[in-house]
Amino acid sequence: MATVPQSSEPAPATADVPGGDRRAQMFPVLSDAQVDALRPAGVEKSFAKGDCLWDVGTRNVAFHVVLEGELEIVRRSALGDDSALVVLRPGTYSGEAALLSGRAAMVAGRAGTDLTVLIVPVDGLYSG
Repeated sequence: MATVPQSSEPAPATADVPGGDRRAQMFPVLSDAQVDALRPAGVEKSFAKGDCLWDVGTRNVAFHVVLEGELEIVRRSALGDDSALVVLRPGTYSGEAALLSGRAAMVAGRAGTDLTVLIVPVDGLYSG
C-alpha cells in the first residue's frame, strides 16, 4: 500500500530521484491557499473510521480534499475483498478519470481514521 507524503515541501523532479519515485507527482499536496480557494464551492463533512464515502460503481463522485485524518482508496476484488491501494492524508485529494467523465468509480473511498473532508461537486471545480 502506498502512503502519500505528509510534507508540503515540493519533491524533487522525477528525473532527479533514483528509481523514479513519482508519488509526489501522483498525489500532490494542496497548499492552505489552494484549499481555501475551494471552500466556497464545497462543504466540510466528518466521517467515523470505517465509513464509506463512495463505493465502487458510484457515478458522479465528488472531489474530496482531506482536511484531517486518513482517506483510504480501496480496490474490491471479484470475491468482494477490499484492499487499500493508497492512503490520502491532509492536503491530498481523491479524483480519478470517472470524476470528470461521469463514469462509474473503479475504486471506493473509506475513512481509514476519523476523517474530515471538503467535498466539492464536480460542477464546483469549474466555477470561479
